[in-house]
Amino acid sequence: MMKRFSLIFLALLSYACTPEVLTPDSPQNPPREPVPVSVSLTAAPLEGEAVATKADQESQIKSVGLVQFEWIDDDPAHVLQARMVSRQYFDHYPLDEAGGENFALVSSNRKNTVLVIANAREVDLSFGMEEGAEEQPTFEEILTRQNATLLATPSLDDLWYSDGTDNYLRMSASVVLDGVAITPVPRIGTDSDPLQLKRNCAKVTVNVTNETSGPEAVTIDQVRLCGVNRRYYLAAHLDAGLFRDVYSHSQPQRFDAEPEAFSGPAQTYTFYVPLNLRGDNGSSTQTGKNLNTPAGATCFRLYGHYGADSPIVYTYYLGGDLVSDFNLEANKSYTYDITLSVKGDPESDSRVEDFGEIKLLTDANCYMLQAPDVPGVTYTYAIPVRRAAVFWNSPGTNMGVYGAASYEAAPFSLEEDTAWTPAVVWKTMVEGDVSDDAFLLTPTGSGMGFNPDHADPPAGHQPWLRVRVPYGMRGNALVAIKDGAGNILWSWHLWVTDYDPDVPMTPESGTYVYAVPGGEIHRYNNAVFNTGGYSQAFMMDRNLGANTVWGTTAATSQGYRYQLGRKDPFLENFSHPALASSVADDRNVRYGVQHPNVWFRMATSAGQWTSPQDPLILKGTYANWFDRLYNEHGGDNCEPGKSIYDPCPPGWRLPLSTVWTGIITTSQWSTVDKGLIYYPEGYDNRAATGVVFLPAGGWASPANHWRRGAAGVIGAYHCSDGGKNILNFRSDGQYQGVTNDYDEAALISARCIRVN
Repeated sequence: MMKRFSLIFLALLSYACTPEVLTPDSPQNPPREPVPVSVSLTAAPLEGEAVATKADQESQIKSVGLVQFEWIDDDPAHVLQARMVSRQYFDHYPLDEAGGENFALVSSNRKNTVLVIANAREVDLSFGMEEGAEEQPTFEEILTRQNATLLATPSLDDLWYSDGTDNYLRMSASVVLDGVAITPVPRIGTDSDPLQLKRNCAKVTVNVTNETSGPEAVTIDQVRLCGVNRRYYLAAHLDAGLFRDVYSHSQPQRFDAEPEAFSGPAQTYTFYVPLNLRGDNGSSTQTGKNLNTPAGATCFRLYGHYGADSPIVYTYYLGGDLVSDFNLEANKSYTYDITLSVKGDPESDSRVEDFGEIKLLTDANCYMLQAPDVPGVTYTYAIPVRRAAVFWNSPGTNMGVYGAASYEAAPFSLEEDTAWTPAVVWKTMVEGDVSDDAFLLTPTGSGMGFNPDHADPPAGHQPWLRVRVPYGMRGNALVAIKDGAGNILWSWHLWVTDYDPDVPMTPESGTYVYAVPGGEIHRYNNAVFNTGGYSQAFMMDRNLGANTVWGTTAATSQGYRYQLGRKDPFLENFSHPALASSVADDRNVRYGVQHPNVWFRMATSAGQWTSPQDPLILKGTYANWFDRLYNEHGGDNCEPGKSIYDPCPPGWRLPLSTVWTGIITTSQWSTVDKGLIYYPEGYDNRAATGVVFLPAGGWASPANHWRRGAAGVIGAYHCSDGGKNILNFRSDGQYQGVTNDYDEAALISARCIRVN
């Protein structure tokens, strides 16, 4: 317990709460005499606004805390080493009635720094002063560890301290005293020159005017303040040598405020927000500012639509200006004038995001689709179907690369006037599900063509498969295009998620967990990630297709599973088609592309699958089903360094099997209920370096879909051999080759890596 010293003259006050001087009792900090101190405070004007009247300024102070730090010597360079010796809190600031005589510090014959914190809660000023502690916190320890409290909800409402009827903003100031003794009376400000308390937040005013008209008319529906700092500092008035706004990639501590309606043509919005110091990118234009934004910066967004219902979003990064400065400083007032005069073009203006139709320009077998983040909005995504022609056509025939050169006889020849029909193979949405007809933009119509860059497209040319994603949707789907006879030409895994790992990030030494929207991206602490081609690499924090990282069941965090050599995922509860061993020649890459929902089960007999010498059979030597053109990708609309069968989204691919090398040690792993946890620098340092979760399951057979791997190892993962194709690699670091029908029939999880 702390010793509590109540000053005898406090009994004369008419206030219900009794302020106390709290000091710890320890050999290093023996009890000291309380010393009455004169206190006179006022609220400083916001920089950039007119000065309020004295009465208005004083009325903005409700509660006051004094925190006293005793210097170790008279050298100002050592001020951060000053130790706390007293703390006092008043729930009601009695300046007028008591004239400051009810405030007190404790005696000291050295210099002291006194922090004055207004409109904070008493619990915010606890600072852990404990009886018997060998040493009390230093000024530096409090500034770095306890200076910031998090907005709990998070909500901008949490900035305000309320007494039930009025709201007050947190403020702070500090003063240095040359000792604390009975005489002369120590003073913190005077009646003629009160100590000015500065607000620990910024005032942001945004004036929005919509002047668009005619064909370019935009309707602004809502606005939103985004990237708000969750840290609300106790002492933000200190200069740069003492105060730092800390930003961490692993814990960014940012949130988006609730959207607000816009009723045009003009409207003004005012916010009080915690400071957010994110630097300057040196841009000379508003457009340039958005091209290179620091992580964690605060922005203001306009959400609107044009035409019938095409969504469009405008983003303005706030700070000292709208051009290059990202710093929102404490006790400053900022005013921004945003006038929308034309719809704008996202290709020439980085502030504009046109969601009327989001064209996914890079060919892949999986796409991550983000739903709108405001209610009532629907995004349309256009998926290129070019890969079907690239795969099936012979070289020299309409973008063909593989075709008859890979197979005895390619069954399709896809020209630009070839019609196709979209189809949903399966769809499992955990939130916001809609019917297949509502998901596919033209579920009963047909498309035509495969080359989105065709110089002279024929009438009806439509080389895009379109889907609609409404607000709140989350889950997975497999969509395909079929020819007139109903044969699947190609299929794509659509992962609808709030997880967005495509955030530019620079690796930092000793940091393994990096926050991105909806989750994290990871780096591992081994030679593969610290040297060579993976030194700039990041791994997703979840398995491909997973709804969550941690789940109440293995299935929620498991994601989807993949058969060796195949690009399409299988559902958790897949069926087992009765394929007789006599049709084993259908168990090859080509057949798998045409039948993405057919699992190649192992033969019922103990014998090997028999097959004619099809060069892409899934059984036998790996090279038989590698992507034979892997080293030539780049000009064929396939990503360099990535197999045409790779199941990962654009920019991501299966890792090399060496990615796990060197991280499998006893001190770095522990088993939990639903999987394994990996500690990048060992269990003892888990708080500093974070954890990586690997869910159970992923090595599945007909008998046991959620089976632990060999020797009790949980799970297995697909990796690639030189990037060419999918190989099996267990999460215990052991390579597992395809040696029998059982291995070939297995279904294994995938986790994707981005190599910058």
